Amino acid sequence: MALSSLCALSLGTPTVPPHRLVGAVLEGDTTLAGIVVTELRVPRLVLALVAGACLGAAGLVLQEALRNPLAVPEMLGVSSGAALGVAAPLVLALSLPAAVQPLLAIGGAVLGGGLTLL
Repeated sequence: MALSSLCALSLGTPTVPPHRLVGAVLEGDTTLAGIVVTELRVPRLVLALVAGACLGAAGLVLQEALRNPLAVPEMLGVSSGAALGVAAPLVLALSLPAAVQPLLAIGGAVLGGGLTLL
């Protein structure tokens, strides 16, 4: 994880050598490379690490709740419910803002999982 984090911070345009990363992050380097690292790459890296940890925790909770080491969201109908929640307004030709689609996906996932558990 440390090596991939180092690569995520170093590689790209502009390329920042690993020995300049500490100066760019801690000392507030005002060069283009420093700004790219602190304003773009570090937030993206932190978000990726948090999202990966959340997905891992969700998988662990699902496996422990079902007492099945091979449990996946498809077993409970969560994925199908989320797809139905997003696809239903499209099929019914309802015009909804794009900001509503994640809420429809969450609602469909909850509905699909709840109906399966009932």
